[in-house]
Amino acid sequence: MEWLDRRQTGILASRYLDVILGDAWYTLLLLAQAPVIAGLIALRFQNAPERPSLYFCLVLGAIWLGCVNASREIAKEQAIYQRERLAGVQISAYVVSKLQVLSLLAAVQCLLLLVIVAHFVRLHGNLAAIYLALLSAAVAGTCLGLAISALAKGSDMAVGLVPVVMFPQVLFSKFVLSERYLEGAAAWVEKATITKWAHDMLAEIVKRHEAVDWGAVAQSFAMLGLLAVVLFGLTCAILKLKEL
Repeated sequence: MEWLDRRQTGILASRYLDVILGDAWYTLLLLAQAPVIAGLIALRFQNAPERPSLYFCLVLGAIWLGCVNASREIAKEQAIYQRERLAGVQISAYVVSKLQVLSLLAAVQCLLLLVIVAHFVRLHGNLAAIYLALLSAAVAGTCLGLAISALAKGSDMAVGLVPVVMFPQVLFSKFVLSERYLEGAAAWVEKATITKWAHDMLAEIVKRHEAVDWGAVAQSFAMLGLLAVVLFGLTCAILKLKEL
């Protein structure tokens, strides 16, 4: 048996997209997060000289959007999921269908985030590359949210866990303490955060006085992809363990 049934994935993704679009108010609420976050970032940095913290805030906003979008999406339909598993739906197909639709939502949100901030604050670097960095962060954040949703026993618990998993993304960043103070376990935790690689990627893209090292950009992009794959695998593993 293939690890992913593409027919199941397509059917599930199409149905999930219909559900998302059918709940217009909920969809608008999700989309509205991006302009709110962008507005706050623009308000804070509009009259300030360029700072690395601007790009860190953009990355953090993108991760937050992806994580919040996904955090309830498995937990809220546990009964439906269990019935579909009895009918032969693959775990991987179910999770991939969620990831596909939520990534599309994240793509729209990241576009809104970037366009609004760029309108009020001067951003250096290639805007398309900046968008790719933000979208990569949001997709990794989506995978983190799906893992939370698989672990949680209900929607309320899932939403409550989001700040808990987001806190290390800030705490172990170099904006709290210099990287030279990251040793031992703390250094490993920092390397496991989405913010580390997403910000490294974005910081390289927006360099002003040096040529962009696209090899370093590709490395950070690959690490974000690896984190997303690990979190995707963790989501599937959690769902499988719940059946034992």
